[in-house]
Amino acid sequence: MRLRPRQEEADALFLDTFLHIWTDADGYHPTRSAALDWMIALLYQRADQPPPAPSDEPWPELPPPDELWPAIRARLPDEEDDSRSLRWPLIIACVIGVLIGVLLSLSLLLDLRPAP
Repeated sequence: MRLRPRQEEADALFLDTFLHIWTDADGYHPTRSAALDWMIALLYQRADQPPPAPSDEPWPELPPPDELWPAIRARLPDEEDDSRSLRWPLIIACVIGVLIGVLLSLSLLLDLRPAP
C-alpha cells in the first residue's frame, strides 16, 4: 500500500510481482541475496520505485501462533457478505505461501545436489 495508494492498484502490483516471481524463479540465486530480499527488490522494480536501502536489522519476530489466532479470528468478518469478499485474497495468499515454500525447498535441494 506504500507503493500504490489505491487498493486496486496495490492488488494489481502484487499480482504482477507474484507472476514475475513465478515465471522468473530461475533468475533467483541464493548466493546473491535472501529470497525475501529478492522478492522485495522485484516488487519495487515492478512499481518503478527505487528499492529500500539494505538493512542489517533482523525481521521482527512473530508472536507464537497461540497468541496470533485470537487476533486473526477477531479480524474475520461475521457476515456472509463480507466473507465472500475475502475468498480471492485468501486463495491468493494460500497459493503464494505454497509457492514460496516450493521455491525455498527447491533452492535448498539445488544447494544440496552433489557437484558434477
